Amino acid sequence: MNRLEEISARRELLVKRAAVQRNVVGEMVEHIQRPFGLVNLGMALINYVKARPVISVGLTTAFLIAKPRRFISWGKKIWVIWQLYHSWKTTKTPI
Repeated sequence: MNRLEEISARRELLVKRAAVQRNVVGEMVEHIQRPFGLVNLGMALINYVKARPVISVGLTTAFLIAKPRRFISWGKKIWVIWQLYHSWKTTKTPI
C-alpha cells in the first residue's frame, strides 16, 4: 500500500467511527430533550414576564386584592385541565 491508500483507508475508518458516534450521541440526546424543552419553555415564560412588568404588577395586585383561596382553586382547575389535555395529547394516535 502506498501512502495515499493508507490515508484513504484511515479516513474511511474515521468517517465510519464518526457516524457511529453521532448515532450514540443522538440516542443520548433523545432522553434529555424533553426536560430541556421544559426548561426552555420556563425560561421563555420568565423572559416574557420580565419584558412586560405590567403583567407582574397586575398578577401581584390581583393576588393581594383577591382571596388567595380563589387562586389556589383556579390553580387546581387549570392543573387538572392541563393533565387531561396532556393525557389526551399523548394517547392520541396519528391518522
